[in-house]
Amino acid sequence: MLMEHLEITLNKKDFLSEIREINQNLIGEFQKKLKIARPQYATRHEVSEALHITIGTLDRLIKNQEIKAYRIGGRILFRWSEVDQALKELNEGGK
Repeated sequence: MLMEHLEITLNKKDFLSEIREINQNLIGEFQKKLKIARPQYATRHEVSEALHITIGTLDRLIKNQEIKAYRIGGRILFRWSEVDQALKELNEGGK
């Protein structure tokens, strides 16, 4: 088996810039997928799956008021539009 090794050296600023660009591209793709006929509200499970995070991480985001949640009866629901906005703000906060 032939293995190739590639080494790239980036300074911290360039590395972070590349990561931000990748994040922006992923967020754009994610948002396009979400716009395909989805309901207005989502459950904790749906949001955590869509964001590829655990329920625990989602609960931390709620507790830190980084994502707004609504308690309706015994359920916790989210507005997709607010999830999208929170995702943008969280990503921009890393700049």
